[in-house]
Amino acid sequence: MKYPEITKLYKYREYSERNVRMVAKKEAWFAIPDTFNDPFDCNMIPFGSKTPEDAQYQLFSVIDRLYEPAEAEQKKMQHLMSFNENINIEDNSLQKHFDESKSIGVYSLSEDPKQLLMWAHYASNHTGFYVEYAREPNPLNILSHVMCRPVDYCLDYPNLYRETDLTSVNLFTKSEDWKYEKEWRIVSRQGNRVEDILVPPVTGIIFGLKMPNEHREFIFETLKHDNNIRFYECVRVPNKFALDLVEIESMNLLLEYNGSR
Repeated sequence: MKYPEITKLYKYREYSERNVRMVAKKEAWFAIPDTFNDPFDCNMIPFGSKTPEDAQYQLFSVIDRLYEPAEAEQKKMQHLMSFNENINIEDNSLQKHFDESKSIGVYSLSEDPKQLLMWAHYASNHTGFYVEYAREPNPLNILSHVMCRPVDYCLDYPNLYRETDLTSVNLFTKSEDWKYEKEWRIVSRQGNRVEDILVPPVTGIIFGLKMPNEHREFIFETLKHDNNIRFYECVRVPNKFALDLVEIESMNLLLEYNGSR
């Protein structure tokens, strides 16, 4: 399992009884790219036309992966000696990939349960909740699967005509502006639907700083029978723009603590 140091991943949710029941039923909604708040996400567009230099760069990247350095250099020299810059390099694979990407499903998660902007943007201004998932080196745990991986953040827009792995670039690359999200994602072939076989073990629920008591009670009563789930309360860190998490062992303690803040 890659990144073994990452043992938990988190899903920010706005509060609704439906969202809570989905957790109880171990379901997850896989969204399609058209619903994302970033218009570039899974929707990169190549500009201009593919040049001979792009095709050569792409070929050399493949050669470097397939051969040892000395043999790779020999292969490159052979190519350069027979290179014809007028060769037809029309590439239809890009359009095919982008057409297929429109219908994929993405389940987004984060490494960080304490990120202020994430709570504001994806958990209804801190009134929602966080679902904590266990990431284990187990073939049955989807979070250790090759199609669950961290997003790469880059400053420069990639030259798509030079990429040899369009899946990684288009589905797992975002602008550096989104780096604070520390996003991971699970990608499914078909989006806009609920999946129930891919959901990993839920080990915790984190209540937002401003979640109303009646919503806390509903979550607690709905999920308290699952002995694997622990409940946490977001709290302010004194004298800092930061959050901390406090474990709550009973609903009475949670309501008492919340009322005293």
